[in-house]
Amino acid sequence: MFKSLAKRGLLAFLLICSGLFLGFSAQAQSNPTTGATNSQLNWLTEQDAMATLKSTIDLLHQSMQGFTPGTSNYLSLYNHAAYYKAIYLELDNGATTPTAVVEGFSKTQFDTNGSPSLTASSQQNEQLRQAYFQDAVDLLTY
Repeated sequence: MFKSLAKRGLLAFLLICSGLFLGFSAQAQSNPTTGATNSQLNWLTEQDAMATLKSTIDLLHQSMQGFTPGTSNYLSLYNHAAYYKAIYLELDNGATTPTAVVEGFSKTQFDTNGSPSLTASSQQNEQLRQAYFQDAVDLLTY
């Protein structure tokens, strides 16, 4: 179980880093959560999802220490951690994993360091929103 969680945590970290260094190539959508409850996805159980989220959040917080607050790398890690915490809280309140991913997304206040809010309709913000959402789906499905 621990090896599986460690692998998922490492996978999440690598996904985040690839987004940071390669740029986001997601297509803009008005609602990135559409289809999140797709029955073709194999979601982790709520208990496994909570364990995966906790280990990933811990890893993100450790990684944040290596970056200057306010930089794009720091903000990406911070926003992922904030979103994953929101998902965790939804799961802790009894939501199913796919519901927690959607509800957590709508409740997360993403930090943009003075840039327009991630709820704005600009293409770049939509790409970031989609990337955060997709990272969570990738982390919590198998």
